[in-house]
Amino acid sequence: MKVITAQQFLNLWLEFSQKHIESNADWVNQWNNNDGWSKFILGTKTSCSNLSPIGNFFSERIPNLKYRTENSLVDLTMSVRESFQSIPTLFTNHVPGVLETYASHYPVIHDVLFEHENAIYFSWHEVVKLTYAKSYLKVLVTYNSDTLQENIVTKENEMMFNTVQTILEQSSREFAENEQTEFLLLIGRKKENILSWTSGIFDSKGNPKA
Repeated sequence: MKVITAQQFLNLWLEFSQKHIESNADWVNQWNNNDGWSKFILGTKTSCSNLSPIGNFFSERIPNLKYRTENSLVDLTMSVRESFQSIPTLFTNHVPGVLETYASHYPVIHDVLFEHENAIYFSWHEVVKLTYAKSYLKVLVTYNSDTLQENIVTKENEMMFNTVQTILEQSSREFAENEQTEFLLLIGRKKENILSWTSGIFDSKGNPKA
């Protein structure tokens, strides 16, 4: 059963943007440094489960949520599920037994796969990566290029919406995604030191959802 819908994630993301990003007097300086901005959102580049600003923000608001950054294929995973249990193994002298993973973050399914890409023209790579793994919700955050005219911003946003639709449709046609899966696209823009967001929600086949 889906626990975190795309709309719920979007609402929490907008709260995170307001309380963690925009309320920080240094956010504009962070914005101007790609590595600094990614760290500002995700935290350390090494795998962890307690040092990510976005991970901690969500885990404080969703009961039983655990997360891990740099989790193999994607930038961050989130899940409220139990870990895999009773994995068959052989102990000392090849004695049969079972391995328990309660203390580790090996959930039976991810609730959220999260990708963060500063460069909008490379973000299609992240959409592709998100098609390779299963999760109830897949999220991509990217950003408009700076100092653009309004009509070009509109074109970039249209490009990204079409990119998500095209990749999800092609992937689903080849090997169907679970119909419960949603995809959330978030596009950030800085204009006159104000951060705004454009969002789109898509179903498992890439169709926009109302």
